[in-house]
Amino acid sequence: MSLFPSLSKSSNSAKKMASKRPQNLAAVRAAEASQQRFFQAYQSLPGQPWTPEVTEQLRQLHDSLKTREIAEALLGQYDVDLLLDLRQKAADEHEALERIYLARMQSFAELADSDLKSTVHESLLLFHVNPTDLPPFVLEQTVGYDEDGKPILDSSTFNVFPENAYAGIDGLERFLPPAFKEGSEGFRSFARKNYPLLAGTLDSTETPHIRALTTIGSLGGIGHKPDSDMDAQVIVETIPAVKQPWMDLDFFHALLTYLHRLLLTSIENALGQKFAQLREQAKSLLREQHHEGLTREELRIIEVILPSTLRKLLDNQLWKLFLKRPAQDQEKLVERNVTHLLQEHPGFARFWPALEVFFSFLQCPTQESPKTLRSGVLLRDFGGLIRNYQKEQALGIEAKTEYPMLIKVRVVEQYLTKKYPNTEVHYFLNLLRNMREGRHTPFLVSPEGSLAYSLLLNDFLLNPAMMLAGKPPMPFCIPRELRPLLTVGVLPDAQWHVAQPDPQGRPQQVLMRTMADWGSLDVPRTLFIEHVIPIFLRESEKVSHRNLPKALLNCWWMELLCDEPYGHPLTSLTALVLNPADRELVKNPTSEHPYLEKLGLLEEAFPQLLLDPWWIKFSELLTRFPHKKVCKEIVFCFAQHLRLSDIINFSMQAEPLRLDPHATWRERAMVLFYEHFFPNLVERLELMHFAQGRDDTANLVEERLKKQFLDSMLRVERQLCVLGKQRAARQVRDYLLKCGVRLGEDKDTVEELELLVAPANERIAIEDHEVLIKLKRKEPLNALERLQAKAIYQDHMHLKESVEEIQVRYAGKDLDFVALERCIHRGRVKVGGDTNENVIFKHHFERNFKRKPNQIPLPISKSLCIPRSLILISFNPKSGKWKFLSVLSRREAWASGRTDGSNAMIMFEEGLVQGVARCVFSGYVGYKAPRITAWQKEVAKSSTKVSGNPFTQDDVQVLAQEIHDFFPPHQLRPQELLEHLHYVEDVMMVCNVNEFLSVSLIVRDNLGDVFVTDFDLESIPIDFFEKPNSGEDHKVQVFFLRLQTAGARERFRHTLEMLGAPLHPDHPPHFRIWVNPKNFAMTMSSKYRGIYLNGIAQRLWPAEGEHVPWQKDALPETIASFDSIGHQAIDAFHEEREVMRKKRDVHAAKARALARKYMDKIEREKAERERRLME
Repeated sequence: MSLFPSLSKSSNSAKKMASKRPQNLAAVRAAEASQQRFFQAYQSLPGQPWTPEVTEQLRQLHDSLKTREIAEALLGQYDVDLLLDLRQKAADEHEALERIYLARMQSFAELADSDLKSTVHESLLLFHVNPTDLPPFVLEQTVGYDEDGKPILDSSTFNVFPENAYAGIDGLERFLPPAFKEGSEGFRSFARKNYPLLAGTLDSTETPHIRALTTIGSLGGIGHKPDSDMDAQVIVETIPAVKQPWMDLDFFHALLTYLHRLLLTSIENALGQKFAQLREQAKSLLREQHHEGLTREELRIIEVILPSTLRKLLDNQLWKLFLKRPAQDQEKLVERNVTHLLQEHPGFARFWPALEVFFSFLQCPTQESPKTLRSGVLLRDFGGLIRNYQKEQALGIEAKTEYPMLIKVRVVEQYLTKKYPNTEVHYFLNLLRNMREGRHTPFLVSPEGSLAYSLLLNDFLLNPAMMLAGKPPMPFCIPRELRPLLTVGVLPDAQWHVAQPDPQGRPQQVLMRTMADWGSLDVPRTLFIEHVIPIFLRESEKVSHRNLPKALLNCWWMELLCDEPYGHPLTSLTALVLNPADRELVKNPTSEHPYLEKLGLLEEAFPQLLLDPWWIKFSELLTRFPHKKVCKEIVFCFAQHLRLSDIINFSMQAEPLRLDPHATWRERAMVLFYEHFFPNLVERLELMHFAQGRDDTANLVEERLKKQFLDSMLRVERQLCVLGKQRAARQVRDYLLKCGVRLGEDKDTVEELELLVAPANERIAIEDHEVLIKLKRKEPLNALERLQAKAIYQDHMHLKESVEEIQVRYAGKDLDFVALERCIHRGRVKVGGDTNENVIFKHHFERNFKRKPNQIPLPISKSLCIPRSLILISFNPKSGKWKFLSVLSRREAWASGRTDGSNAMIMFEEGLVQGVARCVFSGYVGYKAPRITAWQKEVAKSSTKVSGNPFTQDDVQVLAQEIHDFFPPHQLRPQELLEHLHYVEDVMMVCNVNEFLSVSLIVRDNLGDVFVTDFDLESIPIDFFEKPNSGEDHKVQVFFLRLQTAGARERFRHTLEMLGAPLHPDHPPHFRIWVNPKNFAMTMSSKYRGIYLNGIAQRLWPAEGEHVPWQKDALPETIASFDSIGHQAIDAFHEEREVMRKKRDVHAAKARALARKYMDKIEREKAERERRLME
């Protein structure tokens, strides 16, 4: 009911008139602004006259360009029926995407645990809002307990809302299923409960800048494991939305913007070496302005981290240099660039009346009329013009936002990692402009990145992602060349739209041009050929990083695409997810196929599988892969991706688990998969033993899968070499004909030439051939160039051999050597990606293909890196080593009431330190609830120096924790790989664990390889009379006197040298010594005994300073009284605890003060709003 029912109709009419006035006023102001912009564009050009007559002429010209002649001409280049079919296909695809995104989120809601759901809620909230006046978030966590049993709290602050960072997710709750949206566990309830100040701002974001928040990987599919990590893409569009379809005036502004870029490029080229200096100055300025939050390595490559900010900074400097030039030089530069622009792009002659006004030097065009241009020229010219204009717009926006957005993504990840330690979460900022062009994060920036995939990564990983929040993108079926035209409204809005529900569920019309453009699915065959070898090399890096099965599945997919006919478009994984009926098993079913019926049974029982990109890839590989012997390995590798061990009953028969009625669809699907794809006991036992971590099975499987990787890579390389030979032969044939050589039948000639060019096409060359020039000039090479030198020289000799054989075969003709070289070069398969990346990946694959001495063998699949419920250690008197057994599943360990480890299965035999370290680095040890690993160490039945050394299961747990805490998760530094740096990074020295007076070194190099090796102190002579049956003081003296000797340090350095990882003077190792306290019968408690003994050891073997043990000239510090040093360590421990307590108190008080200040501000604003309402 109206609050003022007495108001008449006339007053309502007056209101309507009043509401129109602002709209009319806005339209007038927009027209004035457009005209002013037009005038400014004219005046920005040098030497332009400015008179009343010119002003009027410009005004008339401006108004004359408010037509859509260019848009109509571009639209006329397409067949009407083709566009109608495409429009319908796009509408169907949009509907399919809606359905898929909803269904996948429903599946995700069923499979996600509470922490992962909370992480999603947090992600949606923290990226949707960005209140920069909010104080930093504070997290307090218990890190231990003091002597009185009180918790020791650790406080961390996170500024998750930096200035200028994007906010607002378009379609925030669009695909959230009821389990995520409604009730006490829903998104809004979560926000109100945990972030009451932010919850009220969820609907106040005016312009959503983030187009989607998606996850890549296995989430929501059959590979969604209970501990799956979340790799989320924050997808941002930096090109401003087009409010109204473009008129000719907009195209002309785009042309002037294009000219501006050409002028900047001309100035840059004219500067020569001075531009390099200008660039270095700009990089230095960026480092000063944006150093906070960036690592030292990132600051070194600031041009890669903040490319748009650097580009805009350089553009401003270049334009200032242009304006400083004499007016005559400016006019000449403009004339030269305009003339060149019109020669290169004849379609722009459509602007001729406007061009004559802006550029008086232009003569009437003599070339063909724009209306008679060849088909495709107009589309090429104006498509490129739109893309360039959008790029220039994006550069300006990215220059302001790429740094704060990078920081925000990073801080949100750190905050949620700290808050939810049991959920691994990673965020990646993805600019759609880069994604469309296939420009992804290089390896130089992130160890997870690479330039190897180009556009293939979109279809490989990004497009078939799961939509946490956002709206469906522009349909993928729209071709690449048509997409820019659609975004500016060349295709009529009246036709190119879809219906979709608004937030309240009401139908609304959505224009396709307003949808986020993720790019199209069509990948040119030439681009695929160039990138297939770099992709293999990139995947090979995963072989040594616990991802061999997954790398193999990806490489087999590449091989499958390689085998497809060259005249057909490449199979798209995204297209198959959209239309699973297009798969081989549906289109061409064969009754005799061994896996067809099994795949069909699973898909019929679990339709969720058809939403899973990994399942789609697996089913297509299994039914189409050309080498049928590989199919069993495809099944095995896919089982690792699923972590099929989750449903195996680890018993003699390896039966599947009996699931309870509330089991998820994933668990039930895996049981069915196991029963059908692993029907016989031999295959089941291999799978079980491999999952269990048994050395014998793991070694066999690793060798077999590595051979499969090599075989696949060699098959693909041979195929590309054949293609290179064919193309080179045709190039040489054309050259011979041009030289007047009489040839026989074309087929016979090409076959003969293929044999002649074969030496130059024996391999796909990935190296940088600029190195060959350096070799010829005898210039010094860097480390990476030296890796390439031998291969490049051999390639050059093979090329020379081919050319000489051709010259001999066609003797008597004056065939130019260099021309023949160029023909063969043009024919060879070019390699895409980044040369340095390719070379380093290949080198490290070859280096890591076989395990090195003393290297810890780690699992080849991340699916095996799960905490064991129980690890049992038992001494084997025959080998003198310790057997490490485990119970993989908590369900198996305690469901039947067995808690003694009697159902534990053997993993491996090692020395005690080696075995514990191997368990830690393999991910077999859990430290936090609910995945805490229990240890049992059996008392040895026979006593030896090894088995009788005092070290209990509690000590094992302490040592495992010490190793875990000392070695943080390894972060590969790509710059070091590209510089071919190799050095020892971490050394933990463990004393008296294997036996008394034994030392074990746990060593990790900068490449992430881990080694364990031993030396002993017993044979080192000391000036001390050792008594048998000695007391505690005597044993302490015996140990530390030996540890203090120069001989102990010599053995330490010699042992490190034997590993082959050098000590680098510029990268001293992170070092720590740890002593087993149980060897010494001391009166103090075990806690203080460890502090006492390790305090002495760390004084003798310090981690820094003049007495560090890895330097040859550094002598050990002479200490008269070990006992005083030990007691000093205990005192220092108490002092450190007190300092930490005071710091935490100060930190907490500061956080509380900030929170109070913000709350006071909120209350003042609330009171002010209420006062205004009352007034």
